[in-house]
Amino acid sequence: MLLRFLYTIVLRIVYTIVTVIGVMAGGSRMDFYTSRDLRTRTKDIQSSLSAKGQAVITNNGQPWALMIDITDGDLMEAMRALRIGRANLAFSKLRSQSEEQGLDDLSMDDINAEITAYRAEKRNAQAGRQ
Repeated sequence: MLLRFLYTIVLRIVYTIVTVIGVMAGGSRMDFYTSRDLRTRTKDIQSSLSAKGQAVITNNGQPWALMIDITDGDLMEAMRALRIGRANLAFSKLRSQSEEQGLDDLSMDDINAEITAYRAEKRNAQAGRQ
């Protein structure tokens, strides 16, 4: 049961990522609307969401929000999938930053030394405030 649930979430995340990449590469899977359109073209946005499953809202020409269709009625599952997707994006960003800073090949001893140094620094800072 849990594996099937995780499999479904992974498929949804992959679908979303592939769709976003397709749009960035010139595809047309998503419609883009301005923040003003939210007020003036609500029915158009609802139709787009029903037809395509997602839409991007822009503010001053920059992507601001991603809207997804949840007409199947499972809001909690959609929220869970969104949280997992955001966590994966954050993890990927951290991984990229560590590679850029040359920290991706640290040994466990190096990592433990960093943790120990940080904790000692934190203890010293707390002792200085008391």
